[in-house]
Amino acid sequence: MKGATRRLKVAFVYPQPAGGVKRYIDTLAKGLCSIGGFELCHFVGEGKAGAIRSLDGKLWEDCVIPEEERRFAAFLEAEKPDVVNFQELQNLGASLIGIAYDRGIPVVVTLHDYWVICPRIFLINHELDYCYGPNGGVNCARCFLPKEAPGGLPEISVFIERHRFIQAMLQKADVIIAVSQANRRRLVQEGIAPERVQTVYPMVEAGAPLPKRSDRQGRLRFGFIGALSPHKGVHVLIEAFRDIPESEATLHLYGEWDRLYVPTLRRLTGEKTNIRFEGAFRHEDLPEIMATLDVLVVPSVCPDSAPLVIQEAYSLGVPVIGARIGGIPELIHEACGMLFEPGDYEQLGDVIKKLLSDRAIVDRWASRLPVVPSVLKVSTEIAAVYKNVAKRRRYPPVIHEKHKALLSAQDRGFLRRQALPLQLERLYAYCREKGLTRPAIFGAGTLGQAAALFFRRRGMPVACFVDNDGSKWGKQCEQFPIIAPHELIDKKDIDFILVASEWEAEILAQLEALGLSVPWYGLFGFVKQPIAGEGQP
Repeated sequence: MKGATRRLKVAFVYPQPAGGVKRYIDTLAKGLCSIGGFELCHFVGEGKAGAIRSLDGKLWEDCVIPEEERRFAAFLEAEKPDVVNFQELQNLGASLIGIAYDRGIPVVVTLHDYWVICPRIFLINHELDYCYGPNGGVNCARCFLPKEAPGGLPEISVFIERHRFIQAMLQKADVIIAVSQANRRRLVQEGIAPERVQTVYPMVEAGAPLPKRSDRQGRLRFGFIGALSPHKGVHVLIEAFRDIPESEATLHLYGEWDRLYVPTLRRLTGEKTNIRFEGAFRHEDLPEIMATLDVLVVPSVCPDSAPLVIQEAYSLGVPVIGARIGGIPELIHEACGMLFEPGDYEQLGDVIKKLLSDRAIVDRWASRLPVVPSVLKVSTEIAAVYKNVAKRRRYPPVIHEKHKALLSAQDRGFLRRQALPLQLERLYAYCREKGLTRPAIFGAGTLGQAAALFFRRRGMPVACFVDNDGSKWGKQCEQFPIIAPHELIDKKDIDFILVASEWEAEILAQLEALGLSVPWYGLFGFVKQPIAGEGQP
């Protein structure tokens, strides 16, 4: 329609699977659609990196995954977004930020956890102790390398480089969104400029609250909703329930098991019948689940940034007890809940007993629950970020392709030293593929000698050198004979010729005129398939 405003195209980038991040994205997408003026597209990683990807301690996949780089570059070319919002980078590679940046596309990075500074994501070490920070990557090595390892720079350098690379990528972001003040503080401590990091608490869409269902025996019902995994502190909650009379309270645990964790939870539960494992759940079932709970417990032993389940509980009328760690204290206030020291199951047990002795506390909490920011409100805040950064669109200079049609293939080698390694590797791979193993090097100068050394180190000894300088004929170069070009006609111990000379174009024409029975290739003009005048006798 004439005069219609162009919609702002935003690309969401995240891996597969994305768990709670995907729930956040879906909610944000609905909010943006209700606001209007946005077109959304999604780049979903293929998730090939996997959890057990670095048994040798190397974490290069956190920085660069070539397959994802190629897919992402093609995605940007096809979709042409105005803004790219990275929602999660794990199993994608942080280099994708640079790919968008280099194309002049404004970048927003939303950080839901601590992966950018902690390869273990949760800022807890292998012994489940709190990590005070990566210390430039040095501390990260201690979680991956055994204590008896030699140590030293070679072993820890990969962790230092990971930290340095990801921080460099974050510097390319126009805006970084942290989902809690705790999350923001950690980023600023790691050197990110505070003015570039905004805190936007996550939104939730949990549905409408249902009427409470009373426990038939009048017991107080506590619940946990999330992944049944050690870092979530489920063992702390179960242990806190050890001395709670079965006649007074029940504990309901919703979520998928971590199979390694199952024996521990079963052992701690013992014969207690008031602790119930309810299994996995669908997000749309949250209203029904919350209607059967009086208090939700978030007992994390890692610095959770901003657990969505806390706001979901509030929106469905359930107060929360939580560990005093990460962003949890920002969401739980004295008027509507209580905090305890992370990992202290005795203190948590005392909180539970206090509620059992005075159940009116739970009713007071439930009547004072904070108003959860609406999806529209939070989406409007993030929409403003997108609109602002879209104004910073950079347009890299465009070099028209047509000029390259005027050049010859070898013209790409005008930077000799920089072009040489790439071209030699390309030639070597191609010759191996074709079963060619005995080269003759045309050019007995420095360039030819470098090429001969390269092939010899890879198991392709040179049969001879060839040169147009008659003063060199009959002599040796690097212990190999130098012959005249016409002697190639009767040469039987070679199966290809490599031209390593400044006079590449002229020598290629010379070889073609000789009518040889073996292929020949120009070092600087070589491409994957031989170009006209090369490779075909």
